[in-house]
Amino acid sequence: CWNPRYQAEIKVTNTCRPMLDRLQSFFGGSISPRPHLRANHKPIWEWKAGNQIAAACCATLIPYLLVKREQAILLIEMQEAKQTPRPRGQGARLPVALLARYESIYQRFLALNDSRDPQRLTERASRTDDVIV
Repeated sequence: CWNPRYQAEIKVTNTCRPMLDRLQSFFGGSISPRPHLRANHKPIWEWKAGNQIAAACCATLIPYLLVKREQAILLIEMQEAKQTPRPRGQGARLPVALLARYESIYQRFLALNDSRDPQRLTERASRTDDVIV
């Protein structure tokens, strides 16, 4: 049987490239262009960071987060779980308890990001792709 791969990732998408440059200078990660939805729209950029960088960013930003606070806490929890010693090498299997912990965190992410029950302060404040695991 195969081990699923759980990765922590945070993304910020915006038309203000200098803001994303600042995130990158503070935390690392990468910035890439996103496809335009319409020709007359501003260029869209995406800053992305994974695993340890994503967890460090979330830990720093938690005091300021309103809408995505629970996702940030879960991302940190996932990254901490991934620091648990585990078997390595070809054919190595994750311990059942660790796999269950990863899956539990992942399922809580899915519930928080369920578009049928969005977390919103206002209609414009919702984005479902800000934090992914």
